[in-house]
Formats: sequence, C-alpha cells, structure tokens
Amino acid sequence: MFTKLLITAAIVAVMFWLAKRKRQPAAAKPLPSTAAVTLQRLAPLFAIVVLLLSAAWMGYGWQQDQQLLLVTVTSAQGEVAEYQVKKGQLQGRRLVTVDGLQVELSQLDRVEVAPLDSQQ
Repeated sequence: MFTKLLITAAIVAVMFWLAKRKRQPAAAKPLPSTAAVTLQRLAPLFAIVVLLLSAAWMGYGWQQDQQLLLVTVTSAQGEVAEYQVKKGQLQGRRLVTVDGLQVELSQLDRVEVAPLDSQQ
C-alpha cells in the first residue's frame, strides 16, 4: 500500500514539473547542460522500471495469497475437521474456505496449517 502511495506521489510530482516547464516562454529557457539532457532521457526509463517492479511485487503478493493450505482443526471434544483455504483468506482464528464457507475458531480449537502440496 505504501509503495502505491509513493508511486502515485512521484507521478504527480513529475506531471507538475513537466507542466511547469512547458509554461515557460521559449526565450526564457536556458540551454540545457549535458547532465540535464541525460537526466531527462533517463527519467522515463526510471519511471518504467519503478512501475515494473511495483507490478512484480504486487503479482508476487497475489501469488502468495493464492497458495492453497490444508487447515486441520481439532475441537476440544476431539472432533477433527479439515479445510482447504487460500493463504490470503486465513486471518488468525477466522478463515474462509475455497468453497466460500466462513469459519470462526474458538480459543480451545487446535489448528494445524500445512501447504496442500505436501499432503500428496
């Protein structure tokens, strides 16, 4: 979330900077130095790299949230129930199964979480 905020702020700052530069009259513009020209050419490349890295980070987070887990719940009475849950849908003592079943666990329930691939 913080990354999205930084990217948005950077894009807004660049747009304001470009708009300010375009409003200056042509006679008032000094000749740019070679360093300034290099920076102007590298700025779009930098923006593209930042956007690609953010997309990769978000894609990795989404992929991790889609990992299937096998949650085994043993109640205080000894009853055992198994649920398939996506990693992103497991929040503490509350979970939502792949089938859409919402389960809230008590403090007395014993919970075991394992990746689904290791069970096969």
